[in-house]
Amino acid sequence: MAKGNKYWTGSKGRIWINDVSYAECYKAEMKRTNNYEEIPDPEGNGMVQIPNGYSIAGSVTIRKTGNEQILKELKTDKNGDLEISVIIKEENALTGQMERVKYIDVTVDEFPLSQYESRTVTEIELPLKARDYKVLQ
Repeated sequence: MAKGNKYWTGSKGRIWINDVSYAECYKAEMKRTNNYEEIPDPEGNGMVQIPNGYSIAGSVTIRKTGNEQILKELKTDKNGDLEISVIIKEENALTGQMERVKYIDVTVDEFPLSQYESRTVTEIELPLKARDYKVLQ
């Protein structure tokens, strides 16, 4: 096996938004940020960090073709009432090893209502935040 073949590449990644597969999603990233409260060290040596939950944020980038369902739902949801869950799957093409994570209570912070550019494939980046996540695989 060539040494480069052991690395994960994005060629087998997939995303589901509200259980609909979006093959035209070519970039996805979600990060968990641990939140801490700092208090003075009781022993007098600097500060101590006390865990205080976490936040989840990231983005997905989709091409406009084949993604009309979620785009229409986002356009018609003027009150932010749309319930969204997102599953992101990564797969190592060589080994078949997979990672799947489900993001729960997802909100879309910004969404372009109209967007085009002459002679360019329309790509839409959706900044996301999630309340929680669950590792599925």
